[in-house]
Amino acid sequence: MGMEWAVRTGVSDGSNPDAPITREQFATMLWRYMGSPDAAGSLAAYPDAASVHDWAVSAMNWAVQTGIISGSNGYLNPQSTTTRAEMAAMLARCCKAANND
Repeated sequence: MGMEWAVRTGVSDGSNPDAPITREQFATMLWRYMGSPDAAGSLAAYPDAASVHDWAVSAMNWAVQTGIISGSNGYLNPQSTTTRAEMAAMLARCCKAANND
């Protein structure tokens, strides 16, 4: 039911639902859920910014700009698997950002 909702609303494409979610994938899902807001941020401060996939750049810019992702030891680690703790922190920050708008 949750997967159907995510696909229907455009939050996820529904592919590979049993695979781990990367940090850039989760940021993209949150960004889409929030309506794909514009972000003027930049990823240039992160040495691994070039490893962010093209489809995730806007979402990652937004996530950095809003503080949803702050990096880990100076890196974004976009292809790293999102841990439960990271996912919970990102979701909490997203909810806080939504309440501040």
